[in-house]
Amino acid sequence: MKFFIKRHILILLVACCFTTQAVAQERYADVFEVVSAFRNDLYRMGETTGGGEIEWQSLEISATAELISVLDNWQAEDPVVNERGRTPLHEAAGHGFYFLLEQLIEHENFRGLINHKDEDGLTAFALAHLAQSETLIACHPELENPFVLVPYLVKYPYYEFRRPYPRVHALLINAGADTSLETAKKFWLDACSQPDSTIRKDVENTDNLYSTLKAASLFVQQRMKADEVAERAERLREINQLMPASKRRSAKEIRALIDKMYREEGLEPPSR
Repeated sequence: MKFFIKRHILILLVACCFTTQAVAQERYADVFEVVSAFRNDLYRMGETTGGGEIEWQSLEISATAELISVLDNWQAEDPVVNERGRTPLHEAAGHGFYFLLEQLIEHENFRGLINHKDEDGLTAFALAHLAQSETLIACHPELENPFVLVPYLVKYPYYEFRRPYPRVHALLINAGADTSLETAKKFWLDACSQPDSTIRKDVENTDNLYSTLKAASLFVQQRMKADEVAERAERLREINQLMPASKRRSAKEIRALIDKMYREEGLEPPSR
């Protein structure tokens, strides 16, 4: 599994103009569609250019302008809760879209929904601490479903470099959000397949759920990376054994190559 998606080299000005034009041509019926559209645009950008600071800002600015337009044309029949019992505050906060959350918190139709609970009993603040767009592999380290895993990996650089969730937390706290996370912790422990008892105990006892899940995700990434290098090292040993004796590397040379493989991945070589 690769956790850091390589960016394609493009002229940023061209990329920004293309992105802005594409987004500007679309119109959305309600707030939920604006949030969903930004998520999809972020994925498409990750697939094509990989994204970057200027490109991400361009997408954010376009999405914010679209949201303001939708809010300015608000109709009484427009939905404030979706089929999962979530408000647009849930959706924006859960995905880390702080720039959209800023607009929603200020709007009279959503300000009073700051502590609304979805069908799982989770508030927007709780979803923002679960932060699954950034911590999914802490929950499901064995995840292989490409329809879930691929979007997570493609969008990961945005979350790694933009680090939006702390800004979401601050916005919600300033708006008067209930900061209790007991329901969120129970939800995670019930829903997640993470088998590591230490990680599960850390989640159960933490006072800062987001930081704990972020640390767990980094731990899982390092463990998966170590497993990948170990597999490569084993293949190297097997291939070396198949070589003619005259071309076969010595045990010392193989150890040196394997140590180099680990260090190139930022890992300590295994002790012998």
